[in-house]
Amino acid sequence: MAALYIVLVLVALGWPLVAVGACALVILALVRLPGGQVEQGASPMPGRWGWPLSAGMAMAAIASYGYGLARTTSLLMTDAEDRCVIASRNAFGYEHPLSSDGATSLWPLHDTTCGPDLVPAFLNPLVVALAVLCLTLVVVTVAARARRAGKVPRQLRAEP
Repeated sequence: MAALYIVLVLVALGWPLVAVGACALVILALVRLPGGQVEQGASPMPGRWGWPLSAGMAMAAIASYGYGLARTTSLLMTDAEDRCVIASRNAFGYEHPLSSDGATSLWPLHDTTCGPDLVPAFLNPLVVALAVLCLTLVVVTVAARARRAGKVPRQLRAEP
């Protein structure tokens, strides 16, 4: 359990670095896209850009989750009362005390300790969409690689 806490703290603190890595991988994938030099009747090979793009989407999902995790009082990186004062002053212009009926959850990520939810509403759907996009890209890349492996001429295949 301590290892999970350490990982969550690292994700919450390091989400900006993970976001930069995600942007770099997406840019790398876009640079590697074929630019009109595709053979007649062939589709662009996702093997060259599929893996970096799917890794970029996974890193973007982790960075988004880390951003939301850093906004909560769950890891107690700040005192819960201090976090509530900071959050309520920014959102409402007055201090909001701790709520006795507040709740926190790591998935779906939410924190109602201060009354209003500290996690932005767009965050959980964004994390799910990025994870689904990552898995879709992995499936497309694997399928394209398998299809390409099946189209290799017999002369080039190694016979056992």
